[in-house]
Amino acid sequence: MTEETVNTTEKLDKIMKLLAISIIKDQGGDDQVKILYSAGLSRNEIASCIGKDINAVDQSLHRIKKSSPTKKPKKKKKLKEEHDNG
Repeated sequence: MTEETVNTTEKLDKIMKLLAISIIKDQGGDDQVKILYSAGLSRNEIASCIGKDINAVDQSLHRIKKSSPTKKPKKKKKLKEEHDNG
């Protein structure tokens, strides 16, 4: 990577972090993690944004996944076909 590319990437990372912080500022801990995770941030990026270590983020993600209801796939009704042999 060129120096210009690295500099641009660093600036974009800072902008992303500032936007993320502004979005989650009024949310609770697990809600902050849930919002940032659903926005596509990595566990490391989330930890950096909320000022916690990655273990705290992992614990939040575990609680979130544990508390979210799992959707059971609907059973498809079997269609009965009648064949005329005649």
